[in-house]
Amino acid sequence: MAYNAAHGITPRGVTKGVKDLIDGVHEEPPTRLRVAQPEPRYEAMSQRQLARELRTLEKQMLECARNLEFEKAAALRDRLAEIRRRVFGVVPAL
Repeated sequence: MAYNAAHGITPRGVTKGVKDLIDGVHEEPPTRLRVAQPEPRYEAMSQRQLARELRTLEKQMLECARNLEFEKAAALRDRLAEIRRRVFGVVPAL
């Protein structure tokens, strides 16, 4: 207190925005460089393989949404829509 008084320092609390706090909690730890895997050729898959792949992507999307990873969930949603458009010619209704 004497040091603060001698140097004209007024103590005050740290102010952080809610976004700063949330970002710190949900930050992913640094990972190793990922090698990009080639995208599977969905057009060449059997119906069973394609159905399994779509179910897997949907489960991943829902899991990301449950974990509040909305950017990842949205990317998976967009990927599902693109696969359905390419393979089935289906345009999702918004």
